[in-house]
Amino acid sequence: MQAILVADYSFTPLEYWRGVSLSARAFIKRCLTIDPTKRMTSHEALSHDWIAGPAHDRGTEDLLPTVKKNFNARRTLHKAIDTVRAINQLRAGGGMGIMDGAQSHRPERVDTAAPRDKDGDVNMDSKAKSQPATAA
Repeated sequence: MQAILVADYSFTPLEYWRGVSLSARAFIKRCLTIDPTKRMTSHEALSHDWIAGPAHDRGTEDLLPTVKKNFNARRTLHKAIDTVRAINQLRAGGGMGIMDGAQSHRPERVDTAAPRDKDGDVNMDSKAKSQPATAA
């Protein structure tokens, strides 16, 4: 996503783009132009040769099998779960000043003996109560 925002993209891997016509690639490049004054308008996009031109220029290769082969639903689900867990951990630590922009002057290592919740994450509430407050 970040690469697209700065127009740093390429038509790779070749396996995906082998059957995509040069006209289609030109269409994509014009759609992904950063400068709005140089980017295609919707009218220009609908009038582009690849959209409005003859159907034989659009290619006949079905890309769905390739996309399906490289899509791993389980991996995607686990990434989403990990992201939600991380967000929940950040929110739970919000009451302790975590992620408030302040930097620690005395960073400490995570205590491996600290109490953990059912997911195996360090229970921040019990750790904060068990350690006495120290001046920074």
